[in-house]
Amino acid sequence: MATILTRGDGQKALLARFPNTYKIPVYQGRREFRYPDKICDLAKKNAREAELIDNGFGFTGVMGAIPFPIPKSAMEVLANHNFPYRAFTEENRARDIADVNSKGVITWGRQFNKSLSVVTSPDNLGKPMEGTMAYAMTGTLLPERDKGSMTTSVEPVNFAKGKRLAWNYDPGTRRVRQLPQYGYDTPLAGSGGKLTIDQDRLMNGAPDRYEWSLQGKREMYIPANAYKVHEKGSKYADLLKPGHPNPDMQRYELRRVWVLEGKLKDGYRHPFGKRVMFIDEDTWHAVAGDYYDTRGQLWQHAVINYYYAFDMNAWHAGTSFYHDLNSGSYVAYNLFQERDIGPILNKGDMNPDQFTPAALRSAGN
Repeated sequence: MATILTRGDGQKALLARFPNTYKIPVYQGRREFRYPDKICDLAKKNAREAELIDNGFGFTGVMGAIPFPIPKSAMEVLANHNFPYRAFTEENRARDIADVNSKGVITWGRQFNKSLSVVTSPDNLGKPMEGTMAYAMTGTLLPERDKGSMTTSVEPVNFAKGKRLAWNYDPGTRRVRQLPQYGYDTPLAGSGGKLTIDQDRLMNGAPDRYEWSLQGKREMYIPANAYKVHEKGSKYADLLKPGHPNPDMQRYELRRVWVLEGKLKDGYRHPFGKRVMFIDEDTWHAVAGDYYDTRGQLWQHAVINYYYAFDMNAWHAGTSFYHDLNSGSYVAYNLFQERDIGPILNKGDMNPDQFTPAALRSAGN
């Protein structure tokens, strides 16, 4: 596949819409990082042995490292995006979501969340890739009308053999009920209905509604080593400007990305008729994405500000921005710059019993 220097359609659209204020701040590339030796050894093992199964919904191999260090197909690249080495426990006691309209007026959402990654847990490194992928619990703190609502979910490794299960606690009735569906185009809590659950980390969950294809490699300016936007003491008022976030608080590098395209299959429902993800070849995380409506018109552009967390020798998803290119508004997701405590990574104080329906009922009461 050829490598060319280009901008994504979303970047071009933002530059055209905000020619006087939007810019892409480019810094010298810094590619020095390393994973733990154990993870590197597991990646080598997967490179030799891992194979896709069940039409690409699952794969053989071992837990801990990306399954396909030398990918040959779209589904292998998507598997790398879904199963990188990352924090095995994460807790956000409060993270903010800002819905910024075209004039800069903000509607606030706030959540707490915690997650347990089974596949990167130290006790599971090197075990066969099967069973449960991860557990998560999320609660709403803002807006006030939704305060107290909580959801817990369980994610399978292979969506051909299992599905995402989720339960919701309703503070009004103080009851827990299983959700018939959690994912896909379900609105993301706290986003005012402007984001879907499967847009977290640009794409997550079952890939079955889309036909996936590789569209080559590109050299592209993407967020990288994004420490500046996450500096403690940064103020939301300085970051969240009308039209787009403050470019002076962001950091881009020229990186090689793999372009992964998903087209909505006939007979399936989703507001996005096509989604394009730009996946950093160094980290295998999707760092930028373009979303098109069912008419084929470009609708949204999103970026995730990843940073290398030195204390755990892995990359972590920080603040992300989802731009509505029609209205000129955007959603800033996973903000923690003004919170007393940021993400708590790899503390290791979680277990599956903390994510059951009974645990959800106890937390709600």
